Amino acid sequence: MKLCALGSVFERLRPVQKREAGVTANVIISLIDRMRKDSPQVSMRYSKIEANAHGVLGSIALDEGTEESAKRAVVHFENQLEVFEAIGNDLGDAFAKRNIAYAKSMYERGNNDEELLKANKELYKLRAPNMAKTQNTQLNRASIMLLTYIQPIVGMRQGLF
Repeated sequence: MKLCALGSVFERLRPVQKREAGVTANVIISLIDRMRKDSPQVSMRYSKIEANAHGVLGSIALDEGTEESAKRAVVHFENQLEVFEAIGNDLGDAFAKRNIAYAKSMYERGNNDEELLKANKELYKLRAPNMAKTQNTQLNRASIMLLTYIQPIVGMRQGLF
């Protein structure tokens, strides 16, 4: 399974599959680090793979559900953001920033809601035009996506869930 596609099915993976994804992501990062020692400039393709590997490790850490694991997730998502910024991937930047804000919201109760909302709005702003161009129903999906990311967090903060 491609690491970049893992995000859409992450919740359905069994623990052993999540561990295997983590091992694979660490191997990928290690290999790309070795490539950088030989040549500091790696291709955009490898940089995207590296960013996705950091994202997988962040998701795995966040899935553990502890404050400490959320802090580890932030480190992985910040590494992901660094790679996406280096290659000029705006959509990747937006996803990484949203992931950072979400992970921080797990241990900075109430202090990070504005950052999370801002990150989700930026992600929506980047994704909505492309979705609307492909199909009208895609705009509805973008709205649903935005509500999916924000509504549970707001509900948890208000004690609804």
